[in-house]
Amino acid sequence: MKKLALTGSVPGASKKLDASLPTVTLQLQQLEEQVGLPSLDRGGKGFR
Repeated sequence: MKKLALTGSVPGASKKLDASLPTVTLQLQQLEEQVGLPSLDRGGKGFR
């Protein structure tokens, strides 16, 4: 979550984490399912 907040995007976070884009996306989806809410406000050009 911290890298997502710092970079503002999943691709940016995946680069900083040295992880594949699908891996980061899956982790974010799993977190959202556990919490039952979207974890971030998604915009057309990244997160807000």
